[in-house]
Amino acid sequence: MSEYGYIVKMKCLTNMHVGDGEENYSIIDKMVERDPVTKYPTVNASGVKGALREFCQKKYPSQTCGINDIFGMEDVTNKITKPGQVKILAAEMLARSARASEGSAPYYLVTTQTAISRFNSWCKLIPLTEYYEYDEDEETECYNPNLFLMKEEDFRDLPLPVLARNCLDNGKSVNLWYEEVVPYNSIFYFTILGPENLVNELKGMIENQIVQFTAADALAADRQLFSSPADITFV
Repeated sequence: MSEYGYIVKMKCLTNMHVGDGEENYSIIDKMVERDPVTKYPTVNASGVKGALREFCQKKYPSQTCGINDIFGMEDVTNKITKPGQVKILAAEMLARSARASEGSAPYYLVTTQTAISRFNSWCKLIPLTEYYEYDEDEETECYNPNLFLMKEEDFRDLPLPVLARNCLDNGKSVNLWYEEVVPYNSIFYFTILGPENLVNELKGMIENQIVQFTAADALAADRQLFSSPADITFV
C-alpha cells in the first residue's frame, strides 16, 4: 500500500447509538447501524469523519488550513469545493462487552474469529507494531482475562441492549420509545490513510482524546462519548 496510515482503536465510554437511518415499525424504534456483510455494529465512514472534523474544529480553531487539508472544505457562497487528502474508513467492531453469567467479573469483552481476521487483515496492510492474532483452528480462546473469542453462532445470539427513552415536549412526556445501543467498553477501530504529514497531524490532534458522537435524529438528544483518554490509540 503506497499511502501512509494508522489503525485507530476506540473504546466506548457510554452506551452508543449510531442509527441506521431507517424507519422501523417493530418494538425497537431506533436500531444500531450494522455492517451489511457481517451484521456487526459499525459506524459508517461519513459518521466517523464528521465526528472527528467537528472535534478538531472546536479544539483547534486556529488550525483551519490543516483541518481543511485533512477533511476537505466546501464554501457554498463562493462555490469552492476542496476534497480532503486523508481517507477515513468506517469504524468496525473488534469486541463488545457482554454481561457475565458466572465468574468474578461483571462483564467480559467478547469477539469472533471474523472480527479478529478483519482486524488482522488491516494490520497486515499497514506497517504496525503489534496486533491481535488467533489460531484459525481455535473455536474459543482467551486472549486475556477479559477478552474471549466466541463461536459465530453464539455471538449472533447475544442481543444488543435496548433502552427506553422518553420524548419530552415542554417538560411533558409525550412518547416512550426504544433504542438499541452498543454497550459501553466495546471496542471499535478504523483506518486513516493519506500523506504522511497530514496523517500524523490528524494523529496528533485526536490521540488520547475524547471524541463525541451525536445522534442524527432529534429524538435522540443525548450525546454519546466515544473513546476515553488513552483509549483512542494508534496501533
